[in-house]
Amino acid sequence: MATKKTSEITWLIYATLYSLVSIFIISGFGILNPVNRNWLSIGDGTGQISWEFFRDQPVIQFPLGLNPNYGLEISNTIAFDGQIPLMSLILHPISSFLPTPFQYFGFFIFFTFLLNFYASTKIFIFFKFNNFQTILGSIILSSLPITLNRTIENTHYALSSTWIILAAIYLSLTKSISALKWSLIVVLISLIHPYYFPFVILIFFFSSTLMLFNDRHLFKQIVKIYFTMVSSLIFTMWVVGYFISGVDSADVGYGLFRSSLSSLFDSSGWSQIFPDLKQTEGAYEGFGYIGTSAIVTILLYLIVLRRIQVSYFRLFMPLFISAIILFILSLSNKISILEYEIFSFNIPNYIQDVVSIFRSSGRFIWLLSILLLIFPLVQIHTYLSAKNFSIFLVFVSTITFVDYFPQLTSQRDIKFSAPFKSNLTDKAWKSIFECYENIRLYPPTVSVQNYYNFLLLASDQDLGINTGRFSRVDSQEIEQAYERMHKEFNTGKLQHNSFYVFTQADFIIPELVEFQKNLALQTLDDASGYGELNGFTFIAPKIAGCEKGDQIKSKVIRYGISEPRKYMGEKIQFGIGKDTSKYVLAGFSALEEWGVWSVDNDSRIILNTANLESKTTLIIEARDLSYPQNIFTISINQKNVYDCSFDLNFSTCEIPFAFKDFDQRILNLSISPKIIRSPKDLGLNEDTRNLGLGLKSISIN
Repeated sequence: MATKKTSEITWLIYATLYSLVSIFIISGFGILNPVNRNWLSIGDGTGQISWEFFRDQPVIQFPLGLNPNYGLEISNTIAFDGQIPLMSLILHPISSFLPTPFQYFGFFIFFTFLLNFYASTKIFIFFKFNNFQTILGSIILSSLPITLNRTIENTHYALSSTWIILAAIYLSLTKSISALKWSLIVVLISLIHPYYFPFVILIFFFSSTLMLFNDRHLFKQIVKIYFTMVSSLIFTMWVVGYFISGVDSADVGYGLFRSSLSSLFDSSGWSQIFPDLKQTEGAYEGFGYIGTSAIVTILLYLIVLRRIQVSYFRLFMPLFISAIILFILSLSNKISILEYEIFSFNIPNYIQDVVSIFRSSGRFIWLLSILLLIFPLVQIHTYLSAKNFSIFLVFVSTITFVDYFPQLTSQRDIKFSAPFKSNLTDKAWKSIFECYENIRLYPPTVSVQNYYNFLLLASDQDLGINTGRFSRVDSQEIEQAYERMHKEFNTGKLQHNSFYVFTQADFIIPELVEFQKNLALQTLDDASGYGELNGFTFIAPKIAGCEKGDQIKSKVIRYGISEPRKYMGEKIQFGIGKDTSKYVLAGFSALEEWGVWSVDNDSRIILNTANLESKTTLIIEARDLSYPQNIFTISINQKNVYDCSFDLNFSTCEIPFAFKDFDQRILNLSISPKIIRSPKDLGLNEDTRNLGLGLKSISIN
């Protein structure tokens, strides 16, 4: 007779074979090649790049997961930047011995599939399935669409870890009161993906409550488990970096990324037998298809239900209560079926703040999907003979495999095999490190267009970069990053250790990017150059003083701005058809024939100057909008210098000006009205813009 240890080893061997066969069918063995990162260019696969940045961090730091070069000002830790902390922390101490690049996602998928199978065997062995039945049952349970979909289609590799839920189910079924086991699960969740917390917490709560109801002597033991779980969880999250200051815990998407009342039976491409059902926008995150295997099993269970004499319902009751609560949460506050929203309701702000932490609430449907296979399967096992039950499992596993096969192999020769080549093909990109320590993209935010290629570029040259893909960020840090960059462009004081590149981003209007680019080029100093690489405009601060960087220098279109574009005090006329090369306007309306209106609280004129040392007077020619007469505060480089007022007809305001009082060549002339008013407010016309002065010209004499 085999020993228990030998038996466990045998099941691990079966689990290994299942994992290898599954990987071969789904992707081929190429994903197990640690230097093959071609298949990781989308979705959570981009976490491989954040790992490449993290492996260069000191092993001893606090929190352990700090990753400052990935995102620079908006960076946080490996808990939020797409990595799988468990793998990153294990490999970090030996990362210098690993090849570059080195991706661990293939290994993670291998161990995930292995553990999914192994956890399944523990459940079926508990219900006294024989070895053959346990193998087939574990194949069916491990191959649920909700599990494999995250690897094949949605590229949420950490969310394929169904074994975490299965382990909690097993501990509930066995009525475990082991503080070590329950605590180990929550620690592993914090090191893999926090979306599994609600599953385990609810399962333990209702399981322990039922145990306590049956035996009050367990009170101290259960309190001990709660204390151990919470303390070990908080400690692990603290060490990894979940509590880094400034990270917004809540996120947008609650009420969008939800499940629906039809999600359990929406095959979404996972069946040739059962049709796809229509769904609301964002419901792909609520994918909860129970699968062909569960549907067939439920049908047989309903047929033989009245003849089943052994009921496991009481044993499963804590699990079903947890599943129903989670299913209700998965629906969010917008209840829908198919593509129809039935009704919605408002929830208090304090509840909204909590539920928004888990914006993709649709994922909470998974426990119900799992139980709708396990429960009827173990009930049927009590009714059928061993032979007939084995035949049934063969039938179910065969029809399921045939039905799933097109979806199982749908990405094998696409995502998992397609070669990847960056579109940053110019050789000059590869020499940035010769002169700079960082790449700074504008807009300075997350997931800008082409960000993955720029991340690869920075990673390969050991450069910091101010973008990335994060699950949570500090919105204030992003706002401050914009403010800092805008100030740099306004003043011409760029960071000398950074190479600037202009791209685009979702939710950022292209006109804003174009304006900031033109502003930065207008304020460029003579030692800094700009040019284009593969269609992206770059600025190379102080590149003329870099001893190396020849390839970048060869791509520079111009250093500084041309002499004709520099402002030397001459009169600038504003209006259509006038020369606009010497200035950049911000906070003004569109140019008109006679000039331009200032708009709202702050309107600015940015000038790149030369030869103003002898000038003494700034002259502004403008007109007021209406009576009563407005007062306009004139500031130069954020320093208030004078208050002006103008007539309804064009008049001038002469402002004492001494260039030596300003410490830079860029003049940022700001105009702020005391009264904000629109032509409509004044009864002049229907124009609702808040207009200040009508600017005709400026000059410095």
